[in-house]
Amino acid sequence: MYFTTPRAWDNLPLRLTTEEIRDPHEVIHEYYSAHDMPRARQILDKWLCSTSKEKPSKLSASGLQFFYERTESLIEAAYLIGQLDNRDRKAIIMQSDDEEEIDLMNPRLFCAWIRQSKGEAIAYREVWDNFPRSLAYKEFLDPYQVLGKFFSFLTLVSIRFSAFPNRN
Repeated sequence: MYFTTPRAWDNLPLRLTTEEIRDPHEVIHEYYSAHDMPRARQILDKWLCSTSKEKPSKLSASGLQFFYERTESLIEAAYLIGQLDNRDRKAIIMQSDDEEEIDLMNPRLFCAWIRQSKGEAIAYREVWDNFPRSLAYKEFLDPYQVLGKFFSFLTLVSIRFSAFPNRN
């Protein structure tokens, strides 16, 4: 059943708990604790490829369901974070005009958590696998810009219905 007019709850998070709504950054932390970036890309790729093949994916149905639910929670959390004032967040790299250009391949900027707690060196392969290749330079410096762009094209309700078109 499709509704032609937006309902009051269409752009509200439906998967998130009250605690997750209060701290949507924790949802992102939990997501990447369960799936690192390369693994999340791999699961998504296998999932999308299996939709166009007769042979089903080797991924378990429960694993795909868990991944889908966590990804939907991630998107809802990103929507909430996009509504916040993020100007003073740590993720934004401030650079003055007289500063030297930033080394974008410095792993501390995008994957320092991998081995930072152990004080170990990060392998070049891990750096490359985690590098945010789809971001423009300005988006790399301020990743919150991406949220505004993403949700200017898609709303929460359009994301839900594109994944499950028969869902109310």
